[in-house]
Order: sequence, then C-alpha cells, then structure tokens
Amino acid sequence: MEPIGFELVRRGYDRHEVDAYVTTLLATKSPAPPPEFRIAWRGYDREQVDTRLADLRRQVASTPSEDAHRAVEGVRTMEPIGFELVRRGYDRHEVDAYLTTLFATKSPLPPPEFRIARRGYDREQVDTRLADLRRRFGA
Repeated sequence: MEPIGFELVRRGYDRHEVDAYVTTLLATKSPAPPPEFRIAWRGYDREQVDTRLADLRRQVASTPSEDAHRAVEGVRTMEPIGFELVRRGYDRHEVDAYLTTLFATKSPLPPPEFRIARRGYDREQVDTRLADLRRRFGA
C-alpha cells in the first residue's frame, strides 16, 4: 500500500501500524476507531494522522462501499508520498505540485528542476519514487 502522505517526524505514530489500520479501513469499509498507535522515533506526524483518519472514517461511513474506496483512493493519490524531511532537500511545495499534476493527468511529464530548500524532501527518495511513477504512467 502507498502511504497516504503523512510527513515523517520525530516521535510520530508508528508507520507500520498506521498503514495497517488504513489498509483495514479501506478493505473492510468499516469506520471502526483507530487503535492507540505506538510512538516511534521516526513516524508519521500525529496531528496529520488524527485529522486524516477522522476524514477517511467519515468518508467511508457516508458513502456506499465501492464509492468510498474510490473517494479515498483519490485522496491518497493527490497527497505527498511520505518522503523524509532532510536538512537540505527538494522544495516540498514544488514536489507536491508536480505530484498533484502527475496524478491528475496520469501523464509521464518530466519533473522540473526542483529547488533545494531547508527542510525539504529527501532527494534520493523523491528521484526514485518519481522514476517509478513515471514508468507506471508510461514514460
């Protein structure tokens, strides 16, 4: 499963537990409350997770099951992919904008030259993931 796009932070929710819960939520389409996630040294941002899971649970509860999966799938594909933040990495806003365009058009547009910014996305992770996505979309 692809991450939903939570930022990785110190003392965040355990990534594997959150991913497992989201997988179960999407598979069962049952808005059961999330478990108490363990706090990990490097995990998903807790506030983002809590907010997003509340939204996803509402979507799943309020839409028919097949439509719920499609609605959540659309949310997942429009979000950042969970890149680690590093001291000097690719500008987060530029990467997010490119990913939004890539998923909206499903066209293998070549990525622009991203600016290097403080607290940006890990360059190697972004380059690897973008190459995979472009191959998937036919580049």
